[in-house]
Amino acid sequence: MSDQFPTQIWVFSGAKRHFPGGIFTSREKAEKWISKHRLTGTLTLYPVDVGAYEWAIEKGLFQPRKPHESNPEFIGGFSDAGMEHYHYEDGKGGDIDTPQLRTIKKVRLGSHHHASLTKHTIRDGNDQRSFPPFVALEIASYPEKQSCYLFHICADGQGTDTWHESVEEALEQAEWEFGVKPEEWTTPDNNHETV
Repeated sequence: MSDQFPTQIWVFSGAKRHFPGGIFTSREKAEKWISKHRLTGTLTLYPVDVGAYEWAIEKGLFQPRKPHESNPEFIGGFSDAGMEHYHYEDGKGGDIDTPQLRTIKKVRLGSHHHASLTKHTIRDGNDQRSFPPFVALEIASYPEKQSCYLFHICADGQGTDTWHESVEEALEQAEWEFGVKPEEWTTPDNNHETV
């Protein structure tokens, strides 16, 4: 490590854990450790010397709109989907060879759904921009896992995701974020794999 303190660090948070399991100066070092211990969780790139809450507001990724979004509990646990992050299951994920996610449920977004209440952004080098409108959602999981991902898909194939402990939690997120009712979801055939 150089004498200069890094401006960003990688933080690994295990699934269903309140505290980080490891902090790293590079993604490569973090992934070696994650693989070695076969960990499940998320690796996120955090800015140094600024809270994620203020960082997201400064970058235009988030704006508090509800009273609880200014409470200490909300601010202390804040994370934003615009932060660079990677998901791992049993030590596999990111760029590591991993089994295919399977789509469990999917839905097309229509005019009766509202625009996302969460601001999702794309970071290309130093540039940052909003995703085009999302046209579909998919809930996918690894075989024999209860946790899942809620994929937000654009018409041009771009997309982003959020991790959830259960399908029920992902359904609740989609209902809050877009107004998708539980009965609107369809179940694809079991051979469908996410890209």
